[in-house]
Amino acid sequence: MSAKYISIPCFLVAALIGLARGNEAPHIFIHPADMDISGNARLWVSPSIDDDGLPAAGGSLVAWELVGGPASGCFISAPAAADSFFTFTEPGDYTLRLNVSDGELGSSKKLFVKVDSNGITDLGFLEVSDEAYQAARDKWNSVRNQYFTGVFDPAVKGFDENAFHLTEDSEVIVTLLFDGAGKNSSLAWYDNALSELPPGGQVIWSHVATGADGPLEQGSRMSLGLLKAGTDLRFLISSSNGENVICQDAARNPLGKVLVASRFSQSDEKSIVLAFEDEPAGDGSFDDVVIQIDIIPHAKEVTQHDDVIAGQAGLMSDLGSRGVKARLIAEMMDLPEYEITGGVFQMPSEDISYRIDFLDDRSPMKFSLGVVELDTVSDLGASSLLFRECAVKYGHILMDDRTLDPGGFVNFRPADFELLGKRVVFFVIPNNIKDVFLSNAWRYTPKGSGDNTKRQPLFSAADANPGAKDQFLLFGNTGKTVLLIEDRARGGSAVEAGELSDSSFDDVQLRFTPSLKMGERYGAFYGSALGRTMGLFPGNGLVPDSSSFDVEKVLDAARGTSRWNVLFTTLSRPDGQFLRNEYGESLPVSENGALSVNKDWEAGIEDQFFIEQQRYGADVIETGIILDDEELIAEGIKMIEWGFARQASDGSFPGTGDAVHSASLFLEAASRAGLALRRHQPQMYRNTIREWRRKCQLCAHWFVIADDAGSSSNLLPFGHRYFLRAAALQQTAWFSRDLTLEALADEYIVAGLAAQQADGCFVERNEFDPSYQMVGMAFASRYLATSRNENLRTQLSQAMWIGVSRFLADVSPTGMIYISPTSRTASELSRSGNPKRFDYKHCLRTLVMAEDVLQMPGAENAALLILEKSME
Repeated sequence: MSAKYISIPCFLVAALIGLARGNEAPHIFIHPADMDISGNARLWVSPSIDDDGLPAAGGSLVAWELVGGPASGCFISAPAAADSFFTFTEPGDYTLRLNVSDGELGSSKKLFVKVDSNGITDLGFLEVSDEAYQAARDKWNSVRNQYFTGVFDPAVKGFDENAFHLTEDSEVIVTLLFDGAGKNSSLAWYDNALSELPPGGQVIWSHVATGADGPLEQGSRMSLGLLKAGTDLRFLISSSNGENVICQDAARNPLGKVLVASRFSQSDEKSIVLAFEDEPAGDGSFDDVVIQIDIIPHAKEVTQHDDVIAGQAGLMSDLGSRGVKARLIAEMMDLPEYEITGGVFQMPSEDISYRIDFLDDRSPMKFSLGVVELDTVSDLGASSLLFRECAVKYGHILMDDRTLDPGGFVNFRPADFELLGKRVVFFVIPNNIKDVFLSNAWRYTPKGSGDNTKRQPLFSAADANPGAKDQFLLFGNTGKTVLLIEDRARGGSAVEAGELSDSSFDDVQLRFTPSLKMGERYGAFYGSALGRTMGLFPGNGLVPDSSSFDVEKVLDAARGTSRWNVLFTTLSRPDGQFLRNEYGESLPVSENGALSVNKDWEAGIEDQFFIEQQRYGADVIETGIILDDEELIAEGIKMIEWGFARQASDGSFPGTGDAVHSASLFLEAASRAGLALRRHQPQMYRNTIREWRRKCQLCAHWFVIADDAGSSSNLLPFGHRYFLRAAALQQTAWFSRDLTLEALADEYIVAGLAAQQADGCFVERNEFDPSYQMVGMAFASRYLATSRNENLRTQLSQAMWIGVSRFLADVSPTGMIYISPTSRTASELSRSGNPKRFDYKHCLRTLVMAEDVLQMPGAENAALLILEKSME
């Protein structure tokens, strides 16, 4: 057998096919999950820094600095470390900059924080690559040199309405080219087809300002998402005090003045430049806010079969014994149900390896196959040449047919490239290799001419290809995924001339085993997952911000009030007894941290343990944080770690009773405790947090599979469990940064909402149980506090209002709760063998949340009455 058939680890392929690259500057990544707000005005940031280790004698030098805002108003806890707390003591607009150097080359990122008397109200981070920054500068310089030198040409004032009318569903990308006013205006968009202009429009950036004090840079980019055909797209800017609002449409401006310019003649007809004059009686410079607008029609994906995309005919490619149809028959996938679309893939969180089989090669061109993490190029226009260059630059080569013939295979381990849990796209570089392409990416076109011409890459996601045309056909089942690739660019444009493809899609044929999981596209190719505003946690009035139901924040505001009594008592008193002083009576605990029945199991008295009993460790940790008692926190950590010590490598807990449900209770508590530690003292508990992240992630993925298999008995009869599972998975997604879990959490919320009866009841074994009703609402509030799904959060807020109202209907004016004698609470025994009791802890916390977050009048008074009654 030829040496070409030997399995080659993918991380060695680059060394086999190209020269070693020189030193590159460190890359800085800041994700929303890398930041936490605690208290009113304290921010924790934990960025990721990726460096190539060069130069060998170097090492990362890290420095945070305040470059904008009141110098006396910001305290940086660790200015020479990546992970740091920032405490703000004065209102103001702050700009922080993280500088990282490897001793030879450096990078920086800026973070904008707005603080008022209520604390942190706006938070934004920048991910502008050097390439995006330079592209924006080049674009602006080109327009400025042509139109803004000397006397401004009035012929370019106004705009072409047809250019801003969307004739088909399109993603709209806005890029900041220039800030000439420096007034911190906001930029928004609106649909002029609507008769009423939304107040302020849909905010894109709440602070348009560059420079040392500004949150933005030239090249800052934002997706407006996928806008519908028929939209009459317009933009507006408004001053920071809201007095001046300048609209793109002159009819909406004072005296009908034209205050924009957009009639610029450009060689790049795909982009629109829009320049604002920021005051009706301004200087007429029209360079106060200048943006570039890219309107990208929704990708026209193709399929092999009819109606895979509703109403769309398939290619039915069939070019003989080595064509698409023959390959699909051989793979037993020649049916529409096996065809998949999208082209974005979600890498698993667990450490696995894929086998990539090189099935066939009908192309006369050699090629390299690569993969890139989508978020590393998310600030670049998907259809641009710059996107293709940077995708290859930051991507990883997996195989090359110069070193591998059809019939051979390579192994692809995502962990080797730090891709676990990441969204990726695959690409091929026809007749080219990475290093040669990057040496002068702009000289190559995707199509080229002739079989020997070096070309640009083609991507599994259609949006990234010329003309947003598909180059990959995708097929998958539970065991494998097949990629069938067209080697010549199918999109045509005057800029990228060359030979058209035959659209056979049989030129390169690959199989991934096990199967690849399709990734979310957030509605568009790289549309923001965080909403359209700069704020990381956008709310809509009814729905709380992600940081609103923060225990520490609420308690800080409640000290000395009746709310303090309610919250502190219910936090520190599971089952109505103080944890701190009465472990022996309320919560038996062993020296090793085993709780309740688990203590007896540890002593050999009981035959079985229940992993859920360790969940009270989270309450102990939260109580320790409130009291600033590190010893109490350590006790809570010991309780959680007793549980993790019984975890198997697959994430399960062998030997526990009621394995699936019990694990979900422990997972919810462990992830909540981990988030609390990360907010409280992330540096002190860094090792614990890192260890728990992985263990929570393992448990979550095991749990989802196990719960699906036994849902008829584990889930369906119990209304509160939908929200328990959602909270456990959503908190784990936020804690472990495995965002694949968010969609799974959302599924439980959808099912739970569907189970609610018209009167607000979530049924427990065929009847209403007030204790479990409020337990379910407490878990729902924890999902609410960390979810980014605004639509579901709105629905859930409304369902919780109705659900809490249903509970209050069974509470007397004196705080007495009616509990049916046939309900679970009145008729069942706990794990310890004692009668179950009403869960005051979850009930009272939910009522305080209902008034504080849902603005439900009277809920807190009801909590006080119930608390007083429980103490009689």
